[in-house]
Amino acid sequence: MPAGRSENGYFSYPRGIKIFDTKVYVADSGNHRVQMLTAGGTFLAGWGGEGGEPGQFRTPQGVEVYENIAYVVDSGNHRVQMFSTGGTFIAALGVAGGGPGQFTNPTDIASFGTEIFVMDTGNHRVQVFTAGGTFVGEWGGQGRGPGRFNSPGGIDFYKDKTKDRAYVIDTGNHRIQVLTTRGNFISEFGSQGSGPGQFSSPGGIKIREERIYVADTGNHRVQVFAIDGTFLYQWGSEGNGPGQFRSPVGIDLSENQVYITDSENHNVQVFTLGGVFLAEFGR
Repeated sequence: MPAGRSENGYFSYPRGIKIFDTKVYVADSGNHRVQMLTAGGTFLAGWGGEGGEPGQFRTPQGVEVYENIAYVVDSGNHRVQMFSTGGTFIAALGVAGGGPGQFTNPTDIASFGTEIFVMDTGNHRVQVFTAGGTFVGEWGGQGRGPGRFNSPGGIDFYKDKTKDRAYVIDTGNHRIQVLTTRGNFISEFGSQGSGPGQFSSPGGIKIREERIYVADTGNHRVQVFAIDGTFLYQWGSEGNGPGQFRSPVGIDLSENQVYITDSENHNVQVFTLGGVFLAEFGR
């Protein structure tokens, strides 16, 4: 596949995406940087560059903004870096390894309550930290059984009157697991395949008003589910035209739109919540 473009406002294998304060933050993985754009895709700022020094990246993956701090999963450097929302370096969290607070090729990151949850993909687990980076706990481990993972790649949360739930994209097991925020298994849905409700190496996940939006990466589509895992609808197919995908990964929602990083088409596509194509930018 072509490697995309490196000019400001263009992407090479974009991965994570976050909408915050009307701005769109994209982990521009192939260009080893983060870009900040308007909701319509106009370039505002960028930071990074390939390397291992503070503020540099090697294939950044996930991005989250919490309490005006931008957290970037610096996958190839096995760490999470923290920045101001304008890109000023604050601190780094983690080193390569399998111990508490260490990472092996982490991918996604999300906040819930006052805590930060990191998909420690190569160690097949979820790690939990305070917003300041203090280790709180971990759960998972490699396997196929309930509460075990094979290269988990995404996480989001749902809160109702009875319990808080974490929905984890168990990428290598082609399913979504539902757990408490401390890792106790509740349920799961999905299996390997291309039919409705099945997955092929799914990537990102976002939950809004009892609907679950999933970037079904290997099937080049987006699937939408009820909060109990019941399949509702889908959109997309393999290709490079409007509304088509090649390995969609990152997903986030504005008030009434869905933003998808279409990784191998090197762009971001924007849809209504029902899947109607609206726009694209970045290629």
